[in-house]
Amino acid sequence: MMFATHIKSAFRRLVKQRLGTTIHLVGLSVAMTASILIFIWVQNELNYDSGLKDAKQIFRITENSKYNNSPETKGEGIPLRMQDLIRNQVPGVERVGVILPISHLPPAVKVGEHVYREKKTAYVDTAWLNMFPPSIIKGSMYAFIQDPNGLLVTEATAKRYFGTQDPIGQVVRIDQSLFTVRGVTMDNPTNSSFDFDLLQNIQARLEDSTTKKSEMAWYSFHTVTFVKVLPGSNLTQIGNTITEVYRSARKVNNKFTWFTLLPLKDIHFETDIPFAFLPHGGDRATVSINALYKNDLNSARLFMDFSWMAVLISALGLLGLAAFTAEQRTREIGIRKVLGASVSQLMVLLSGSFLGLVILGILIGTPVAWWAGHQWLQKFVYRTSVGLPMFMGPAFAAILVAVVTISIQTWQAGSANPVKSLRTE
Repeated sequence: MMFATHIKSAFRRLVKQRLGTTIHLVGLSVAMTASILIFIWVQNELNYDSGLKDAKQIFRITENSKYNNSPETKGEGIPLRMQDLIRNQVPGVERVGVILPISHLPPAVKVGEHVYREKKTAYVDTAWLNMFPPSIIKGSMYAFIQDPNGLLVTEATAKRYFGTQDPIGQVVRIDQSLFTVRGVTMDNPTNSSFDFDLLQNIQARLEDSTTKKSEMAWYSFHTVTFVKVLPGSNLTQIGNTITEVYRSARKVNNKFTWFTLLPLKDIHFETDIPFAFLPHGGDRATVSINALYKNDLNSARLFMDFSWMAVLISALGLLGLAAFTAEQRTREIGIRKVLGASVSQLMVLLSGSFLGLVILGILIGTPVAWWAGHQWLQKFVYRTSVGLPMFMGPAFAAILVAVVTISIQTWQAGSANPVKSLRTE
């Protein structure tokens, strides 16, 4: 009943004071829309890769090193030969998948007479594809796995290479070897840490004996390795066991190197890796990603701060409107106090119409924000859900800030000496 009364009061104010009330109502609606959209953006940033199946059970193995008095360093690559050792000797690990980004020299891909330098290329194994299954729209994942010289390309890459021709079965030359397109995947979602246009079977990398010897060497920390752990596993213990397996296999008591597990969801905002193999939305091995991730995280925090500022500015506008209204109704307030009205009754009387404006702003801004946020999120394969809790937070904050700011002014007006108010009128 009180809710309906406040809404009616807000409509009456809108009719009587069209210009001023309309300006404040539009400001409130825009502030609510902006706040919710910013909140959706921040939530989406914080949900990188979280849409994957079993994402909470997937971790990247991190290599940690500290020599004497030098600072501790971290890397996201470990020796490729560790994969089988982890799979066979580390309890709690269900699956071990590897990806080897080609970061030092982009391969030359020759399609007909055209040559492309592909910067977003990687070798992957079957276990990695099972953990991070790409969405196949043409061809077959099985055909790719069975063919050491098979290729998976994104839809945009296939169109760039072959135009309107069917890409499946097309043969391309990568450096000195021939490869066959076995599958076409959907283009990479923008909130995924795996932004690769071309995937090759890791068996192709190991066919050459010299290359295999180099990749399987203990000093080769180029392979990014992911593990899927069993539910309820002790992550610290798994990291310690991987470290023990590494030291035992190398037959050295190397206390300068140890391994830990990083949750998949934390990779996007990782700030303590000096060089990256994975793209993570930017360049890789030759570019420090420390500043990149800090900028992403700072941007998310900055936008969230701006959303609260938008609500605060709207609240300040309400405060000014409340002060103006109280000044106009000074005589009415004095008469009501003389007739016995309490301060709390006067506060409810004066605040009702303003709360109605806030509620109207929420009712206008929320559907607009929902529609705009829903349309924007459609381009993400892994996206945050736009549910009721996402709107309740900004709405509650707007009402709370409005109640506090309006109550301050209405309390001052209601507490004023009625004799003085009537005398000045």
